[in-house]
Amino acid sequence: MKGSDFAVLLPTHNRQDMFLLFDRAINSCLNNTILPNQILVVVDGPVHQEFSEKIKKYESHDLISILWLKSNVGLALALNEGLKLIDTKYVFRADGDDFNRKNRFQVQLEMLENGYDLVGSAIAEKDMDGKQLAVKRCPLKHSDIVNYAYRRCPINHMTAAYKTDLVKSVGGYPEIYLKEDWALWTLMIEAGAKIANSDEILVDALTDINMYKRRGGFKNIISEFSMQKFLVKHLSKSIFLAL
Repeated sequence: MKGSDFAVLLPTHNRQDMFLLFDRAINSCLNNTILPNQILVVVDGPVHQEFSEKIKKYESHDLISILWLKSNVGLALALNEGLKLIDTKYVFRADGDDFNRKNRFQVQLEMLENGYDLVGSAIAEKDMDGKQLAVKRCPLKHSDIVNYAYRRCPINHMTAAYKTDLVKSVGGYPEIYLKEDWALWTLMIEAGAKIANSDEILVDALTDINMYKRRGGFKNIISEFSMQKFLVKHLSKSIFLAL
């Protein structure tokens, strides 16, 4: 069933698990109870030939558009390039290696159309074999979400859905490594956004040892420091709490 005025923004890049799960991710969007106006796939830089051929098969689909970026620019800039091409009222984020449950769009559209500017949900973290490893939930109410945002990211990014105009008005995703989503939610809170999370699991998210490796190391320490400075600037977080 064709739904409200929304697009799905789905980035992907040259990673083996993305290649293996890409079809499943796309089909989970196409098989939802409410269909988007558009699924915009942003290919962040060159991908290997087999993956490129797989993506090109979707170029003829009525609902799917492909944005090919010539070089790998990273998630924040890739998403911002995609946002430039979207003019629907809402944007739903999705990832190229995750599975959107069949009622995701319907549940979150109802939340958005009830006056929220940004919504998310719980996720089930699963491995490549489909084994559930954990469930990750975030605070549900606006006030609790704002308080939580001072300490941790309050929205699971692959479940986020938001008002397009508001995200564009705050400048889109800030370029903070692995924290671009938290930084955007911070800007939206600063702008007065009304936010909520659903306690329902609406996305199955891939989790493996490589994800934890990507979130470790010196680069992540630097990004954490950058994010704390960002919170001090935009949410008036005490510098003593940031240290």
